[in-house]
Amino acid sequence: MKLVGSKIPFQVDWLVVGLGNPGVQYAETPHNIGFQALDALAKAHQVSFKVEKKALAELAVLTLGSQRMLLLKPLTYMNLSGQCVEPFRQLYQLPVERCLVIVDEINLPLGTVRIRGKGSAGGQNGMKHLLQCFQQNQNFPRIRLGIGPQPTGVALEDFVLASYTLAQRELLPNVLAKTVLCIETFLEKGLLEAQNACNT
Repeated sequence: MKLVGSKIPFQVDWLVVGLGNPGVQYAETPHNIGFQALDALAKAHQVSFKVEKKALAELAVLTLGSQRMLLLKPLTYMNLSGQCVEPFRQLYQLPVERCLVIVDEINLPLGTVRIRGKGSAGGQNGMKHLLQCFQQNQNFPRIRLGIGPQPTGVALEDFVLASYTLAQRELLPNVLAKTVLCIETFLEKGLLEAQNACNT
């Protein structure tokens, strides 16, 4: 997919990406918590996503203080996330450091929110593909949302793509509210403030 050379109506300061899978069958699953976090952020600020079929993305624009950001949900499926994200990064001429990525993390318990300024993919396939498309540049901030623990005897794919259990659903609103706070704090006050507010 090539977007470079397309006309853009305005410049943005940040690309904020939630990772997940398109389709109603995946909407309420742990692997889609990145999508759910962006939905919660958009709802909190009364902005709406629009499907851009040619770009394989759902997009919304949000301004927080002096920061204007493009909220992006790739519609390429998790394992090909970079196929959607990288053309938008190039179109808006943003360095990878200006891409904030929200992603699920099986190695953290559900309810945990962690923001870091950089790092590896950590085994997450969407992040692996992003890194490939970013030329292995790890210097972009990411918010990892715990979805663990993986139950004994249950395959990883079966667990992350299964519908939320009742217990998980009860925790989800607080997780998403904390994630919205983390995103807002990071974009308005920086990484250290966001870590102090959310990495607890």
